[in-house]
Amino acid sequence: MGSQRRVSVGSVLRVRSFLALSIGQTISQFGDRLNHMALIALVSEMMAGSTFKFSKLMIFVTIPGLIFGPVSGVFVDRLNKKKVLIFVDVMRAALVLLIPLVFSRYISPFMSPSQASHVVFGVVFLVFSAGLFYSPAKLALIPNVIARRKLLMAGSVATFSARASTVIGAVAGGMIVGYLGWRISFFLDSLTYVFSAAMLLLVTYRPAVRSEEDIVVSPPPEERGGFEAALRESKKIFLEVWEGLKFAFTHKVTVFAFATAIALALAGGSVYVLVIVLVKEELGKGMEGLGTLIGSVGIGMILGSIIVGRFGHATTQRRLMLTGLAIFGALIVIFARMKSLVLMNALACLAGVSLSPVLICLDALLQKSVPDQFRGRVFSARDSLLNGGVLISSVLVGLVAENLNKATTLTFVGIALIIIVAVIRHFSKGLEEG
Repeated sequence: MGSQRRVSVGSVLRVRSFLALSIGQTISQFGDRLNHMALIALVSEMMAGSTFKFSKLMIFVTIPGLIFGPVSGVFVDRLNKKKVLIFVDVMRAALVLLIPLVFSRYISPFMSPSQASHVVFGVVFLVFSAGLFYSPAKLALIPNVIARRKLLMAGSVATFSARASTVIGAVAGGMIVGYLGWRISFFLDSLTYVFSAAMLLLVTYRPAVRSEEDIVVSPPPEERGGFEAALRESKKIFLEVWEGLKFAFTHKVTVFAFATAIALALAGGSVYVLVIVLVKEELGKGMEGLGTLIGSVGIGMILGSIIVGRFGHATTQRRLMLTGLAIFGALIVIFARMKSLVLMNALACLAGVSLSPVLICLDALLQKSVPDQFRGRVFSARDSLLNGGVLISSVLVGLVAENLNKATTLTFVGIALIIIVAVIRHFSKGLEEG
């Protein structure tokens, strides 16, 4: 504990590979916020008059995680994580450009609005499918470029930079989309992916040596190819996925982390759909108002990351996560009764403060307690649970909100989250953190 308290921000940033990774991610995440605001504006334009439109957007965002999530972790554990990140960045840069291209004067005359929407949602599906390899690779790479005792501080730095880019990207993105349109946002987002890939070239990374039982031996030439080879490879992938899941669900720390992730996802998916409708449409604040609200959450997360980095070692990560989730649930209940955008922004900032320790500790717990050979698979399984929770909650809430009062539905979500946190707290007593 004493050595952990002496870890400073400067000592983390002096690690060249971590600094390059952080800078690239900051710019890329700025583009993600810009992209997010542009998608909201585009979907609102394509499907005017429906609350479920944002649920439909979340379906195409989260389904890739349910289909490919666990398998992506297997490949991340097999491959060079730095090369995976660079490849995915380049791929996403190309895919994002397809969205404004579909609506260009060269292609749009040959497509109906329905066909154009199918292409847009298809591109969203592909972009987030590619991103499935990105998140576990990035999180699995961090422990390989930073000392173990610096992981919590590194997590705080990464969260701080991510939330700073979220604030700027959300506020500036709302203004760019509001004044210049969503097309420019997609072009800028593509450039951020290219920049991130360039920064990753500066990262020095030495892959961990895999144990003999983890190494896949290539079959002799006469046994390669054909259906049998594909079947053998599928079986190996399934076994590796199973080994990762077996590890995750037989260790109390990872079970706790997964349960917390599910609670966060269920609440997050519900809040996403309801808050966009309340602020953008019912309050009539447009993309600019929605941007400032998301920016307020980002400011809160910056403050929260500073607090965790400074005082996080004074208590357990379990307590930080559960307290943050419980406070978030209470803030959702209060938020549902607000009509003033100023007060909503204040509550959104507090929500960001409460969520920051949850996100930081969720990553740090898994990074410290999961061995390198399982880390990619465990992180991808965690992401699959997050995607599943967001998908289920956003679809259900989107359907319910078509006929019920949005504020009442939001109140129910907050109360349900507090109850879930109490249940997790009860069953996680005596947790020994890695």
